[in-house]
Amino acid sequence: ICSEICFDNDICPQYKLPNIFTPDALCEGIPCLFRPYKYNFVESAEIFIYNRWGNLVFFTTNPDINWDGINQQTKQKCVAGVYYYFCNINEYTLKGISKRIITGSITLIR
Repeated sequence: ICSEICFDNDICPQYKLPNIFTPDALCEGIPCLFRPYKYNFVESAEIFIYNRWGNLVFFTTNPDINWDGINQQTKQKCVAGVYYYFCNINEYTLKGISKRIITGSITLIR
């Protein structure tokens, strides 16, 4: 039995996020929840998602995120459009825990 072992995030698959999701669709090829691609070595995370006016619509410390497109404050569905995320990711490395900041945008399709 052979297993792949990754020694450091500099050469291993890193925590990455998609740029599109659709919580109301049948999810054929497009994610139904906003969540990262397969990842390893994450010690902790803080994920902030903002609308285009800079209002926080979602926050979690769960690295799996699993945002369903609902505004946590209002409990209403977020409208289709572009949202922005800011993530503080703490990853295990050979040098100890390393902090990495990830920013980007996500398109929500309804």
